[in-house]
Amino acid sequence: MKGKTEMRKEKRTLTVLLAILMALVMCALAACTAKPAEEAQDTQDMEETVTEEATDGDDNTAGVASFGAFETADLDGNVVTEAVFAEKDLTIVNVWGTFCDPCIGEMPDLAALDEDLPDNVQIIGILCDVSALDQDEAENARTIIHNSGVQYPSLLLSKSLYPYVSRITAVPTTFLVDSQGNVIGEPIVGADVEAYRTAAEAYLGQL
Repeated sequence: MKGKTEMRKEKRTLTVLLAILMALVMCALAACTAKPAEEAQDTQDMEETVTEEATDGDDNTAGVASFGAFETADLDGNVVTEAVFAEKDLTIVNVWGTFCDPCIGEMPDLAALDEDLPDNVQIIGILCDVSALDQDEAENARTIIHNSGVQYPSLLLSKSLYPYVSRITAVPTTFLVDSQGNVIGEPIVGADVEAYRTAAEAYLGQL
């Protein structure tokens, strides 16, 4: 069992990570797009400066060619690791935020897409602004998901998952991941469910 000191340290670290990521994903129109941000830093173990503004078409997963080891939980409390990708030939990963109207607006269409997908394809959401330590925001996310009819899981941000989404500068950002955890093609920035469908069909056609 974790001691109080360790739990406080973990909560402080996740709070700083969330603050940095939130600086990257403030809300705009076509997508919830980042504005130039001031320097944010954790005096204990990290420092990061953000200077670029995202637009649709930016390489939002620059430097992330594949998912390595991570562990987090979904909104139902289930532990999720990188092994989730091995369960299907293809995973559509949708990174979203509770503050982002386009993210929320596309969810009913994502729920419909999820129903139409073949058995070897799955959708997974990743929340860019909610960690397991933020129960109030987690409950808000559950309400959003319930109201939209989404059945697929959404993962909470954790320290080990953070590096894989920290370069994303606008949400929603959606990309494909194969069964080995490799990111396929370019990310799709902004709400465009038909583009997700088309990209998934193109990849499956090559199998």
